[in-house]
Amino acid sequence: MGYTGPPESRTIDSRGQAAERLFDALNQTQTTMQPDILAKDSQDRVVVSPVDWLTSVLREVASHRTSRFAGLGLVVYKPPMDLPVTPLVPADLSRDLPCVEMVDSVRLLRRLSDAQSPIHDGFHLIDATTMAITHVCHFFAPPIPSKLPPSIPNYAVGARFMAALLGSLLPSVVMTGILGEREGAIAIERGVIRPLKVTSTSSPTTSEHVAQ
Repeated sequence: MGYTGPPESRTIDSRGQAAERLFDALNQTQTTMQPDILAKDSQDRVVVSPVDWLTSVLREVASHRTSRFAGLGLVVYKPPMDLPVTPLVPADLSRDLPCVEMVDSVRLLRRLSDAQSPIHDGFHLIDATTMAITHVCHFFAPPIPSKLPPSIPNYAVGARFMAALLGSLLPSVVMTGILGEREGAIAIERGVIRPLKVTSTSSPTTSEHVAQ
């Protein structure tokens, strides 16, 4: 069944609650959480599955968005990185990468979603094996296939949405993610759109975070 419009529900299912508990633990005590959604990387660090990472992180970003919220576009890729991308900002503006810990990723993505930040544009790239943000502010230009996926919505969409949809078809891409005013929070895997059950993005917070 094709995707017919923005998701109506923003309730948290049991799997989303597990991801939320993991975020809380990382933010406070770094304790080990549900083993069914976790893996360990080569440094024995807890790694969340891509969809749970997107759900948990985008929930935190959405809950603290401001009137300057510009949205987010994310690409979760399989290394080595083989993507049709090029940076939009000088390297010195995207230092301190990779961003490994989930708490740090949330803070970074909040800054990246601020329209007044010089690094708010483009897609941000995430290594699927570590769920670390490795690159920010990249122009993502997937090729247009001869046959478009049937999941294209029946309402007007933007360039970021279409790039995420077509980019999800690339063999090196695990999934793409978007957080926006129109689409809400979604993950796209092989052209299939999956609404992420995050809290509502109904109204911006009154306190503005500072772009860095």
